[in-house]
Amino acid sequence: MEKFTILPNGINHNQSPAFVAKWFAGDIKAPEDSLNSFYHEGSGQDDQILIYSIEWQDEPPNQEEFNSLMDKAITAIDSWIAERF
Repeated sequence: MEKFTILPNGINHNQSPAFVAKWFAGDIKAPEDSLNSFYHEGSGQDDQILIYSIEWQDEPPNQEEFNSLMDKAITAIDSWIAERF
């Protein structure tokens, strides 16, 4: 199981490849510069999620591992939000 720490505007992945990042949820558009960020379009209006300012504590993963890890991070953020509303 992935180990994430979710805060109101931050997310940490606490196992390799470890990272710290910020996140925002709501009505947003994908950033033009996707370096060090991950955009999730969501399923409807106002449920997009952007993980940005990703700082790797370990060696950054390859693209396939990055996408898989970000999908898990989005799920963790979605769960965190759902628990509070």
